[in-house]
Amino acid sequence: MTTMHNSNDWRIKVRGMEPHTTPHVHVEFNDGYRCSVRISDGLLLSGGVSPKKRIKPALEWIASNRVKLIDEYERLNRNEKTATN
Repeated sequence: MTTMHNSNDWRIKVRGMEPHTTPHVHVEFNDGYRCSVRISDGLLLSGGVSPKKRIKPALEWIASNRVKLIDEYERLNRNEKTATN
């Protein structure tokens, strides 16, 4: 697992050995809220945060760093893709 960014309220992590085929990141908030976000378009895949506006800065960071996030996701999950193909 790689922590890609830390802020005062949230952090973005990329995990390896993911069983999912959709490249995504995990956003973890300091108060325990968690969600998964698709890297390509910022779609919330699971989880959430309250109030919803708290996720906006994280989504903006993801949008600005898509290439770096995809590269790290593929690096960490390279073996999983090979094993399923």
